[in-house]
Amino acid sequence: MKQVLYIFMRNDLPSLNAGKAMAQASHASAQFVKEFMSSNNKNDNQYFQNWINEGEGFGTTVVLEGSNKDIWNLLFKYTDEWCQGHIMDSTYPFKAQKELLDLMDTKTKQKYDITVCDNATMDNYGMINCTRNEHTCSWLFLVGEDETFDMFKKDCEQYNIKLHR
Repeated sequence: MKQVLYIFMRNDLPSLNAGKAMAQASHASAQFVKEFMSSNNKNDNQYFQNWINEGEGFGTTVVLEGSNKDIWNLLFKYTDEWCQGHIMDSTYPFKAQKELLDLMDTKTKQKYDITVCDNATMDNYGMINCTRNEHTCSWLFLVGEDETFDMFKKDCEQYNIKLHR
């Protein structure tokens, strides 16, 4: 049996730069480890231990990317079969044009969970620092034989999921 941790980064968030993506991938790994450390299922723990023992305290991890819709659609196919999780960053940072924020009423800002940061000042381009609740990435711990991974690769191609760049 092989076991691989897949992390799926969003590629449709222009503000998810390389540094933010690395932080979000770290969140996904930490959530995965927490999930298995608290699992009472002996089979799950054995797969986790096998994964940990592959390297010097870590196993094979592959970072892929796709749109929000494609990630959710792919992982929906694996909901009942494998362990997975989704990173929802409640304080995802982004910049928004102050002029547009001023046009939004409170109800619209609440709908999109937009919070203007305290003491935020407008930059030379009219942008202001904000946060929102955002799905940034997901993870899937896949366990199986070569055929399982071949099928998964085909599913990734079907949903336009590729290696993260």
